[in-house]
Amino acid sequence: MRSTTTPFKKGKSLENAVRIIEEAILRKSPMYKENSFRIETRKIVIIAGIRHEIDIYVEIDCGGVYTAKFIFECKNWSSPVGKREIIVFADKINMVGAQQGFFVAKKFTRYAEAQAELGEITQGDLDMTINQLRDRVGMPHLKMGSITADPNWPNYGHAISDVLHEIRRERVTELYGEGFRFHDLMRWRAHEYFVGKRFIGTKYTEELRAIDAGMPESDDGFLDPLRYILTGPNSGYGFNPNRDYLMPLPTNELTLNPALGQNPGW
Repeated sequence: MRSTTTPFKKGKSLENAVRIIEEAILRKSPMYKENSFRIETRKIVIIAGIRHEIDIYVEIDCGGVYTAKFIFECKNWSSPVGKREIIVFADKINMVGAQQGFFVAKKFTRYAEAQAELGEITQGDLDMTINQLRDRVGMPHLKMGSITADPNWPNYGHAISDVLHEIRRERVTELYGEGFRFHDLMRWRAHEYFVGKRFIGTKYTEELRAIDAGMPESDDGFLDPLRYILTGPNSGYGFNPNRDYLMPLPTNELTLNPALGQNPGW
């Protein structure tokens, strides 16, 4: 593959890769391979009078029953994607009436995590991923030979390496408040981390009580918003590992295609 040095070339390279992969999936998928489809790149739409570009637009004719639409946004950036980009992308999904939208972005921690999972992580991998994130805020670099075990590391229900613990902690920091945590715990098969537990908030200080005196609190005085909501073990989260790692398929999708079948246990 030729070197892609400019932002335009980098973005175009990612778009081409995603288009090729999506086309291969549609040609091989038992669900779609018999249906006609078209893929457009850089499709122009107008949202609230403003011109926007959809990187990849996919339309599938599902046997004349209905037309499935999917769109992709590709961001091959060296810096993290912000909430504004996600909000604009959500507007595009609604505007074109797409069933789903896929945001494809470069994630520094995801690459480092994959290398660590494979047991192939090197200092060079950390330098081009985690340490680039740390450089933005002047934090010390993560060094392979300087990682010490932390007694407060989470128990995911299975042993992982020290460096993978650090990478996962970095991922929590990088993506805080962006809605990735649940999906990460599912990927890691980490139900033992939260089953039967109820995570609490900050100390319920007098200043906070003056703002809202009716908030649920734990026995030791911390905000406990889920105290009277969760019904799992110990009044914490419940989870069936034999079922809940797969979400139930929507009933409308099962109605459109009964051959799909529901996921086990739902």
